[in-house]
Amino acid sequence: DVSIALEFASACVSYAKEKDLKNLPKCMSILWTAVFNYSMEMRKFDDAYTACTSIPDREYSVSCVQAFVSDLADKGHFGKLCSYPWIGKRSEIIEVLWMKAKCSITPNLSMPSGEMGGQGKQKKQRQQPNFYYLLYSYLIKCNDYQGAAKYMYYYAQNLRSCCDLTSIDHLKEISNAYAATISALSLCEHSWLPVQMA
Repeated sequence: DVSIALEFASACVSYAKEKDLKNLPKCMSILWTAVFNYSMEMRKFDDAYTACTSIPDREYSVSCVQAFVSDLADKGHFGKLCSYPWIGKRSEIIEVLWMKAKCSITPNLSMPSGEMGGQGKQKKQRQQPNFYYLLYSYLIKCNDYQGAAKYMYYYAQNLRSCCDLTSIDHLKEISNAYAATISALSLCEHSWLPVQMA
């Protein structure tokens, strides 16, 4: 039973703390990783967050953070993901979202779930989030407006290179991406993009 396994793993972590085993980071990392895995399996996201941010070993920690971000973003829990402070982990969150955006075979032209209607086709699209939108939203939340502008600019460039430029919908999406880029830049102290121009 997963709940019993989680309880046992949590008890092991508590015992290790009592015995002051913090000088054994590998051991603590394995225990915290077990807590993380069982917490994710039971959808206990708060416990999973605590676990993955408590792991002392960087390799174990990065692996769990990546799994946590991917799972919540893929399954429509992006708001929950953004509700955590992620102190010292922001670069890892950005890296995961950016890699998922780059690995998308084709850009998902659906709008973020909060802006979508109730049609069946759109509901299906919610299961395939646009990671450019998610990355942009996360960076805006972090007040990293220049970073948000940079990745939305990459999205616009990606659209231009792979979309049908005779399609009105595609042209609108490209325009929206450039508009979002400009909007984010307007909030920056220095309105320039740190990108290599083609």
